[in-house]
Amino acid sequence: LASLPSLLKHMREFSRDNPYAPLAFALGIGVGNLLFLPINLLLLAVAIAMPGWPGFLIGLAGSILAAIFGALCGRLIDAKKMMAKYESFEIVSDEIARNGISAVVVFCWVPIAPNLLTNVVAGICRLPIWKLIVGTIVGFLPGLV
Repeated sequence: LASLPSLLKHMREFSRDNPYAPLAFALGIGVGNLLFLPINLLLLAVAIAMPGWPGFLIGLAGSILAAIFGALCGRLIDAKKMMAKYESFEIVSDEIARNGISAVVVFCWVPIAPNLLTNVVAGICRLPIWKLIVGTIVGFLPGLV
């Protein structure tokens, strides 16, 4: 496994030489989050490799992809089984169902749970994808700027 400075150097070189680097980095954030890599670390790596507006836009796109990927995984899980197994899930589920966008924003701002968990729970609760995307954008903007 390469050292972090070496990895960032390779990412920067890749971004200069490859027109598909923005897509690769955005997908890397989305897939990396599915693999339980901390999204803030992924966003920081992209910001270092591609500073300025390109890094900001790639980070935002990657955050949106991470939200969509997590929610799609959540939609594969039966909400009734989750409620039967975990008492607190019903409370969280009701909160997300009632407050949709604002609940996602709060979960982004307050590190209550890993980002992946927020997205999966939103998927289990069948939160409309557009609400998850809007909440993710609003929730991640302060950290991305």
